Amino acid sequence: MSRSSDNDNSQNGGAAAIGSSLGDLASQAFDKQYRLLQINEMLSRKTDLDLLLECFYIEGQSFVKFDGLSYQIPDSSAYVQIGQLRHSHFSIDLGNGGRDLGTLTIHMKTAPDNREIRDIEGLVPGLLYPLETALSHRASKFASWLDDFTGMNNALALSEMLSREMLLSREEEEPLSLLMIDLDHFSKTAESHGEQISGEIILAVADALTANLRSTDVIFRTDFDRFVVILGSTDFDDANVVAERLRTCVDRCYSYQNVQLMQSASAGVTEMVDGDTAEALLSRSETALVNAKRAGRNRTRYLAASESS
Repeated sequence: MSRSSDNDNSQNGGAAAIGSSLGDLASQAFDKQYRLLQINEMLSRKTDLDLLLECFYIEGQSFVKFDGLSYQIPDSSAYVQIGQLRHSHFSIDLGNGGRDLGTLTIHMKTAPDNREIRDIEGLVPGLLYPLETALSHRASKFASWLDDFTGMNNALALSEMLSREMLLSREEEEPLSLLMIDLDHFSKTAESHGEQISGEIILAVADALTANLRSTDVIFRTDFDRFVVILGSTDFDDANVVAERLRTCVDRCYSYQNVQLMQSASAGVTEMVDGDTAEALLSRSETALVNAKRAGRNRTRYLAASESS
């Protein structure tokens, strides 16, 4: 009898342990599902692509610890990178209703196991609709950043991008210079030869400038005959070399129908220093450009921060 009672107690204890274990698993599953719903709700409020992916990266850490992510934007060579890229990684092709939404790559210190892959894949459905919205917002924003005539970045793009490029240069402890280039006496050319020929010159100059830029340079057309170039990873000496290369590629004879025109350009350059704002950098490069014009045009002038008032 006592043996039977002991056996019953043992069975009851085992059942209680199993029940407790199952209860813990159910509680963990509920907590995980609730956390997933919270993350999805946070993602749904992000319409900026960078902020959306940053939120996915930060909040995804509560499911799986990973070191970084990279996102390849569809139909583009552009990508977004957050965190550290690792040799161990796996990629997920994203799509929503037949629309290609690019490729997401998760980077980890060690090769992920099946559970980790499943947990990451479980986060992806909540990313898709916000991602589609963010890509649409990005396309609309970039369209407003383009100069309709040349297809270059415009003044609005410069106002949005310059501060960001300066911040990145400071974080990476790299130099940055700004170049402003302006066509000499171009208003007289436009008045004398009309809109069609002056437009053809602008297009030819835009092509020449673009062809002579480096992969680290970003060019903008900010006015009818003015261009601005952000020279990343470029100090004073290199900036002057780039400025002279761009200025001289403009300085040539342009022929349209029976009209031949000599067109030169002037350039102003300055280098970013500690404490600079985007406004200060733009103002200093414009002053350098004015100095080049006053010195006779068809030349480059450099203005250091220490020389400006």
